[in-house]
Amino acid sequence: IMQNPEMNNKLPNILITGTPGVGKTSLCSLLESQLPEDYGINGFKYVKLAELIRSEKLYKNWNEQFDVPEFDEDMVCDYLEPMMSQEGGIILEFHSCDFFPERWFQLVVLLRCNNTQ
Repeated sequence: IMQNPEMNNKLPNILITGTPGVGKTSLCSLLESQLPEDYGINGFKYVKLAELIRSEKLYKNWNEQFDVPEFDEDMVCDYLEPMMSQEGGIILEFHSCDFFPERWFQLVVLLRCNNTQ
């Protein structure tokens, strides 16, 4: 990972995204445990956005059929903004990524897998 000069010596923010079951959680856990050693500082914070949406109630509607919240993009972005723009060192895991501001991330990893077998 290369650090962007505009980051003012902060750690990079990393987004791990992909459909359910591709290994996002496994990769994030591995990154969280390995990256602090590489940087030799306080390290990275792993944020499971789906859990955060539930715990912080970042949704307006609940999908009864699938028993999941229908998250509100504005509420999520408003909640994450201070963390993403000031702290740095965030590993964010979520299945969607098109609503995040590009400036938040220095690395985006899209995981895919072959589901035709």
